[in-house]
Amino acid sequence: MRSAPLTRPPPAGYAPDAWAAADREVEAAVATAEQHLAAGKNLDAHEDLERVREAQYVLRRGAKVPYFMDDLTAFHSAMEKLVGASAGKTPATLSDADLTAVRHAYDAAERAWQDVLANRARAAQHGVAGDKLAAVQAQIDVETRTLAELKAALAAGDRAKVIEKSIATKPAFSKLFSMFGDFASVTGA
Repeated sequence: MRSAPLTRPPPAGYAPDAWAAADREVEAAVATAEQHLAAGKNLDAHEDLERVREAQYVLRRGAKVPYFMDDLTAFHSAMEKLVGASAGKTPATLSDADLTAVRHAYDAAERAWQDVLANRARAAQHGVAGDKLAAVQAQIDVETRTLAELKAALAAGDRAKVIEKSIATKPAFSKLFSMFGDFASVTGA
């Protein structure tokens, strides 16, 4: 754990105010995560650290810095709304209003996913190569199929499949996103 913030001036292309705002958000998120970890609240700490990813995403997008992980972050946010729109529902309890919410969430997720597909070649810039890169590309294809199946379920009005495929977007994406991590350093493996 760090004892002091790691502030520094922004690199060329970044607005100083945006850099400072992102720095404050990152520091606040890390401090809160450290408190949650000390209290044994690992899931809360995980949520806190998602704020770091979001702050860096906003900073880079504002500076128009192309970064494949930001495409994944944009989809992550849209996917969470998609999952949330159908979570806890059954075909009998998924109302017409819920179905409309799922459709809107799907549209946003699909738009974000198109950026992932358009930039999928950039995955190689993030330390993945060979078999791991092939696995990343295959997992991108899994998520693409899941979204296509959800689109078909929405078109057919199949509430059971809408729920199933909405929720299925999360594990498919989580597997993809975790392929970019180095978890050996935190698990001791």
